[in-house]
Amino acid sequence: MAKEYYEVLGVGKNASPEEIKAAYRKLAKQYHPDMEKEEKKKKEAEEKFKEISEAYAVLSDKEKKAKYDQFGAQTFRERVNEEEIFRGFDTRDVFNEFDGSQLREIMDFFFRNPFIRRGSVAKVKYIIPIDLEDVAKGTAISLRYKTFEPSAFGFLIEKEQGVEVKIPAGIREGQVLRLARAGSKTTFGSEDLYLEIRTKLHPRFTREGNDIYLEQILTKDDLKKGEFKVKTLENKTREVKIPKNFKEGRKLRLKGEGLPDMKTKEKGNLYVSLRII
Repeated sequence: MAKEYYEVLGVGKNASPEEIKAAYRKLAKQYHPDMEKEEKKKKEAEEKFKEISEAYAVLSDKEKKAKYDQFGAQTFRERVNEEEIFRGFDTRDVFNEFDGSQLREIMDFFFRNPFIRRGSVAKVKYIIPIDLEDVAKGTAISLRYKTFEPSAFGFLIEKEQGVEVKIPAGIREGQVLRLARAGSKTTFGSEDLYLEIRTKLHPRFTREGNDIYLEQILTKDDLKKGEFKVKTLENKTREVKIPKNFKEGRKLRLKGEGLPDMKTKEKGNLYVSLRII
């Protein structure tokens, strides 16, 4: 059975808007969850706080209150969903008489509670895989992603957004890019969007910081010539001399053929590990 909103707030059906507001303000202060230390009492207070907020959302609005008085508690809750109940609900003027610490505690609760606040569930974070070649030269990607937007007090609608993201050359493995105000919408504005960059596995090269590694197989012809050809990440062909008395597995360094540093632009090295067929 639906709760009677007048009873929840402890006011009569002929209560004035000022009396309804005063009753809600008093109960909100009394039952605010962060004012309870014990976990069990905190949960009970949270439920009560949600209950009185729903009652006030209806009784503080003339049109909603008129429908509620017309239909009664049970029929009203059958005809009106929670999205409609909390649409346009604003508590800023309710708590203007609270001191600073009390107001912060109450608004913190509204902001972080996904049922009772007009906000998003969490920060939006995506892992973005990019090719090693794109790390070397930089790139731009078109990203489609999902965010949450409040349609009413406590209801979150999933929406698809689009943005073009510039990936700078030399971006580090696991680096997180922040796109200001591109995430979910909240009462206090839009959250930031976070993108974690990951390098895709490459068929030839592996990455360690700004250096890259390659395993090169030498043929008999290579050994006769005393040199071999290798293609770099930028698809350039380099001729490399085979050291005398070299041992299999030895790494040769090709200076400046690695990845650029994102800040200094100085390039790392390409290390070629030699094997013989």
